[in-house]
Amino acid sequence: MSSKTSKVGVIGAGNVGADVANALVLLRKCVKVVLFDRTLSKAEGQAWDIEDSIPLLEEMEIIPSNKYEDLADSDVIVVTVGVQPKLGQSRLDTLSDNAEIIRSTMKELDRVAPNSIVLIVSNPVDVLTRIAIASSTRAENLIFGSGTVLDTARLRYQLGKRLNVAKQDVHVYVIGEHGDSEFVVWSRGLPKNKSFQKNKRQVFSRMIIILRGGEKRVAEGNPFLPLSPSSMHEESIHLSSTLKLNSVKLVCFVAK
Repeated sequence: MSSKTSKVGVIGAGNVGADVANALVLLRKCVKVVLFDRTLSKAEGQAWDIEDSIPLLEEMEIIPSNKYEDLADSDVIVVTVGVQPKLGQSRLDTLSDNAEIIRSTMKELDRVAPNSIVLIVSNPVDVLTRIAIASSTRAENLIFGSGTVLDTARLRYQLGKRLNVAKQDVHVYVIGEHGDSEFVVWSRGLPKNKSFQKNKRQVFSRMIIILRGGEKRVAEGNPFLPLSPSSMHEESIHLSSTLKLNSVKLVCFVAK
């Protein structure tokens, strides 16, 4: 596999989908991005905004589309479509509607891109990843979810910032369901920092508050990019994502 993925499809030109496409372009993770949305004008508007930055980078192509056929031959397809929770609702409250969206999306992807890797970002991501696997005809190891990658990235950043250490030196993980039942593996790779060791309880309490709050949209594009085959090829990484193992859906570590 080359060090750069040649074509990535992004389904959904909403906030998250547009941020994923923008991050792919800015970080030069592929040669071609197809931004798909049922409403072509929406995909075009987002693509044109992203396209403005391309002249400042190496040659790339971003294609807005409302035709599934344009996703054919994609190396990776990122699925971000879904109904958003209304005020007072949780992610699980959207499950019924989003399950149908994922089933219909996977049916189309099986038709036009049966060999592509599919990354589910839509929420509730763990359940929808299981539904995607069950409803698809492609190999199970070609479908996985973003899991708690964003939660882990946010936690590492905040820990590094507050302890004045590089976030690369913080190796804690958030695992479990991407939601209220997730938990932190504090014992793995915490920085050996005197300030941290002295104030662990206060730091832990503060991190839980940060982990469950804050603006999510802009952050959602970048943490998923290490899940792409090109990044896995380039460096050794460990990520918490949603997979299926021995017919049991679970959140586990992806490592290379």
